[in-house]
Amino acid sequence: MTRLLFVLALAACNPKGSAGSRCSADADCGSGLACVLEICADPALSKHVDDARSKAQKDLERIQESRRELEAERTKLAAGADDVTVLEQELAGLRANVQDLEKVLETTQEERDRKVLLDTKQGVEKRIAQQEARIAELKSR
Repeated sequence: MTRLLFVLALAACNPKGSAGSRCSADADCGSGLACVLEICADPALSKHVDDARSKAQKDLERIQESRRELEAERTKLAAGADDVTVLEQELAGLRANVQDLEKVLETTQEERDRKVLLDTKQGVEKRIAQQEARIAELKSR
């Protein structure tokens, strides 16, 4: 690779057809040389250039894939933020239901009604705990 760069640097001062001189076809180059990227050069070096170009292309493709994955993750996070807002609103509604049930429990005299209301309250409180856990999980990402 270093040899090719040296040859390219000498392109302006080399005689026509010699290594490093400008060309448009292999016929423009001297014996044992080939036209590589419009410069007369040793064809054995062109394999290294091709290999480097191929590696660079693969690296570029990996970088582009990483960027796509990063953008997809950012989109998920933005959607997660919306999920948090919805869950927080639902949580506020559930808490309001518990407060309403507590008021009803204070005024209801029949034991059977009280049991139904207590079971309902426990179910709502369980749902509150689930919502809080989900919100904490989404916020921790």
